[in-house]
Amino acid sequence: ISAIKSQFIIWATGAPYSEVFVGGGIDRLAQGLHALAHAEDGLVEAFEVKHAKAFALAVQWHPEWKTSDDPFYSAIFKAFGDACDVRRNQRHLKTCSGAIDE
Repeated sequence: ISAIKSQFIIWATGAPYSEVFVGGGIDRLAQGLHALAHAEDGLVEAFEVKHAKAFALAVQWHPEWKTSDDPFYSAIFKAFGDACDVRRNQRHLKTCSGAIDE
């Protein structure tokens, strides 16, 4: 997989790659999405939402299968967990201030 420099690469601690265990793929992305990595055949393997205010990353493989063996896969889940913590804290602050939660 070839990767484009982005937040995706910043999260990663190793070279991005995937093991193909899926029967489908993404040929073209919708407007507002940005490809981050491509397979050798050109299919999109990872993408993000352009201008997202929070974590908005998708991968076309199963990094959960090897998080204990692969620092790159672990980095994806750490970034997601960190984003969940931020969102939880934002919601808590809104609730405590009396604002209506979205």
